[in-house]
Amino acid sequence: FFEFDESFYKDDASKDISINIDSQKIITIISTLKDPKDKIIKMRFWEGMKFNEIAEKLSRNEAAVKKMFYRSIEEIRNKLK
Repeated sequence: FFEFDESFYKDDASKDISINIDSQKIITIISTLKDPKDKIIKMRFWEGMKFNEIAEKLSRNEAAVKKMFYRSIEEIRNKLK
C-alpha cells in the first residue's frame, strides 16, 4: 500500500498547473500498467525501495526488475506524448 500526499493536489497559486495535470496523467497511466510493472513503479517511487529489495519481494532477478522498471518508464513517457 502507498499513500499520496494530498497537499500536492491542493491549489497553490505559485504552482504551475501543468505539473498537477502531468502528475494526474502519470498516475492514471501507472494504474493501467500490467502487473508487476505497476508494482515495481509504486515500490520504487512511493515506497522508496531499492531494486534488490523489489526483486526480493517479487521473487525475481534484480536485473529483470531493473529492465521492467526502465521499460515501464519508457512506456509512461510514450503515453504522455
